[in-house]
Amino acid sequence: MGPPSQLWKRPAQRRLSRCLPSGAARSSTAPAPALAPAPAAARPLPYEAIPRSGRNAWLSLYRLWRSNSFPRFHLVMQRNFQRLGPIYRETVGTYNCVNVLLPRDAAQLFQSEGIFPRRMGIESWIAHRQGTFIPLGIARELGSEWRSDRLILNKEVISPAGTRKFLPFLNAVAQDFVTLMHQRISKNTRRSLTIDLYSDLFRFTLEGSSYALYGERLGLLEESPNAESQRFISAVETMLRTTLPLLFIPPGLMRWVNTKLWRDHIEAWDTIFKHADKCIQNIYQEFCLGQPRKYSGIMAELLVQAELPLDSIKANITEFTAGGVDTTAMPLLFTLFELARNPSVQTAIRREIAEAESQGPRELSKVLNSMPLLKSALKETLSTPRAPSTALHHCPSTRGLLTAPRSRRDQPRQEAGHQNCPAACDGVRQGTEPFPDLPQKILGFDQTTIHI
Repeated sequence: MGPPSQLWKRPAQRRLSRCLPSGAARSSTAPAPALAPAPAAARPLPYEAIPRSGRNAWLSLYRLWRSNSFPRFHLVMQRNFQRLGPIYRETVGTYNCVNVLLPRDAAQLFQSEGIFPRRMGIESWIAHRQGTFIPLGIARELGSEWRSDRLILNKEVISPAGTRKFLPFLNAVAQDFVTLMHQRISKNTRRSLTIDLYSDLFRFTLEGSSYALYGERLGLLEESPNAESQRFISAVETMLRTTLPLLFIPPGLMRWVNTKLWRDHIEAWDTIFKHADKCIQNIYQEFCLGQPRKYSGIMAELLVQAELPLDSIKANITEFTAGGVDTTAMPLLFTLFELARNPSVQTAIRREIAEAESQGPRELSKVLNSMPLLKSALKETLSTPRAPSTALHHCPSTRGLLTAPRSRRDQPRQEAGHQNCPAACDGVRQGTEPFPDLPQKILGFDQTTIHI
């Protein structure tokens, strides 16, 4: 076995290029003689050696469409992993990628990115921006432009000083959500609820993110949200629902055919950007009134600082709105699911929260820092995702991970020498190398060195 892996805290195993289930040469596990020279490093296999899920891209797309498999695409990937192994090629319509399952391979994928990480371009989003002359946000930008915008946004979005400003906004929304749940429980004669929380968590995260980003409440946690707020949440839901099917079809073709799927997607984005325009106008009106300024959200801070152009601020804030809902609702849902499965962890976290509250009113950031067990539970959910999602990356083919495709037909269309490599999060927990069980991993942690 190799030296311990720093990321996964277990012995390092075969490199990415040697994880292929078929056609890959495997080294002998017998111990080598003491004086034998060290074996030469394994050479990367050619791109064509990676197992492939199907030969005809358009036939694969037709089968997915006919079976309505887009909402269950993670299950399709899971079956392919079981059939083809932990690394395989996927070609559906115009979508061409290499899917990666195992954590050790995902770690190598992340480490290959460098200071200019690349993400898969969502062409339907890019087509909308080009059609409306709106610049791309950091989720679609590349290279030095991405890095420049990211460093500016980091100060207000993820830095400790920036997060302390909008934590009270998120706390207010969280309190309203808890109040809503208690009201529903009190109306039930059994004083309990058995419900699917996803739709409620979706509204909660959209309400919280909108409040932190725009400084305005939408009223989505009320029994009857107003018509404008309802249009906004419907637009976000429609945009997310229509994005996946449009990954596999050229936007030019969809524009020419003008299907309902394409129209719904574009109209949803238009509604989302109209909401951003309205919020910008409201912020400018507050500035014009000349009243003493107070913190009113991330967008207002970016407008005051004026380090980014107005269109760039609007594009990034809108992408934060779209990208911060499902990615928050799902981890919360599966954290609650795991806590329900593990009552001992749930009891320990309740005790920790009660102890933190008993210390009296304090700054919210200090309260959160006094609850390492709660933070560890959330981190554990993020590190062992059960939600059906993927982390999309470009994997440089020149770093010994993949060799460049030989045929023109197999060449990735994004950029020569790079290949889309989704890391399948859902398959990690279902795969052959599951992570340690949740209760033992969380309850057995050392508070001085948390690396979960």
